[in-house]
Amino acid sequence: MWNACVNHFANCSLSRGGRCQASELAALLPEYAFVRDTAMEYEDGSTEGLALYFSARLRVASRSVSSLGASAEDTNRRICQRVLLESVRCPEAKLDLLHTHLSFQRTTQVQNLKKILKLLTDQRFNSTLQLLVGDLNTHPDYMKVRDVLTGKDRLPGKKSKWDREARPFIDVWQTTHPHGDPGVNQGMTYSTTKPATRCDYILARGDFKAVDASTVGGPRKVLQRKQLVAPSDHYAVVATLHLEEVHDQCNNSSGIVGSERAKDARANNEL
Repeated sequence: MWNACVNHFANCSLSRGGRCQASELAALLPEYAFVRDTAMEYEDGSTEGLALYFSARLRVASRSVSSLGASAEDTNRRICQRVLLESVRCPEAKLDLLHTHLSFQRTTQVQNLKKILKLLTDQRFNSTLQLLVGDLNTHPDYMKVRDVLTGKDRLPGKKSKWDREARPFIDVWQTTHPHGDPGVNQGMTYSTTKPATRCDYILARGDFKAVDASTVGGPRKVLQRKQLVAPSDHYAVVATLHLEEVHDQCNNSSGIVGSERAKDARANNEL
């Protein structure tokens, strides 16, 4: 089993002797390496961005971070982490992991998506499995980003290279819950106060089988009653994926792992 998880950190202020969620989570995972990329820097010295953690069974073959831009409607700078991880034991098994946090503003969100699609058609990475994970900021009445990525819709205008390739992602949660989620949250990830939308995703493409997916976390009010600080206003998403071909090729070593976006739990995905 190879493990990886992702985290959207905020208010990181190590430069002023303050606390940084990304580093504190890394300290809780001593057997994991991590990479951190900053999206926003503030006047008080604090930063906000994305972090990725992976076990010692994986190593970084290559990595990059791409700016998805900002707009007058949403001045927050959005980025996309892209890390190609390979198995230490079996380098032929690779995981191409993209981690992002898209704009909440619909027009800007589509502009973010266009840049993500360009990244996805970049042929520099040759991986066994590709995952796109994070907070896509979809709304119950506006699922354009998810639908384009999963091949259910397309952006207006001339067909793009993404459309022509026709290799959409699978929504892992939806695939493992075709009749809905019997759990309390019905798969909703935002917010922990009142779960009403599923905006955090694990999207996958490649030769794999989606085994299960679930949300992890506790209601904010319950944590407050126990005098605990909620580490996130989102529930985490955890998934298990199996890659039988990789299992056979790599002498029965199993797995590449999926991810979770939320700040309050670790994702353990098996392949």
